[in-house]
Order: sequence, then C-alpha cells, then structure tokens
Amino acid sequence: DTVGFHKLGGKFGDQITATWRKRIALRRMGNSDEIANAALFLASEASSYITGSTITVDGGSWFFGGGLVAEQVMKIARNANGALKSSL
Repeated sequence: DTVGFHKLGGKFGDQITATWRKRIALRRMGNSDEIANAALFLASEASSYITGSTITVDGGSWFFGGGLVAEQVMKIARNANGALKSSL
C-alpha cells in the first residue's frame, strides 16, 4: 500500500484498494519494503543458484486470478472518470 498507488486512484483510491484486497490471498496490500526485500534477496548470495526465474511478490493474488484484478481496477477507474466528467 503505497502513496503512489493512492495517487493513481485519486479520490477513488480507497474503492480501488478495497476491490484489489478481495483478490489477494493475504487480504492486504503489499508495501515497498516487501518489494525491496525480494530485490535484496535476488541481489544476495542466498539466490546464487537462481537463474531465469520470475519471483512474483503479489500476496498470492494469482491464486484468485490476479490478471482479473487489473481489469476490475480499470473498470472502476473508467467509471470514476465518467462520474468526474459528468460532475463538471
């Protein structure tokens, strides 16, 4: 859960976050330290035998169809954009 994520969502950031959380196995947003820890691991000797792998740091969202989350977020953003335009 980062400042940048909330800035992207604007005033609808909380709604987007709530939708996203439902689709994450751990039921919470990750934070920048968790991403940094994965990068630190890959840069350390502890990962010396790892090659050609993708490490997904997503709290288990792929268990719930992680790709669908992006579609839902875009739908909320489109609806929010339409609501914003109609209120001007």
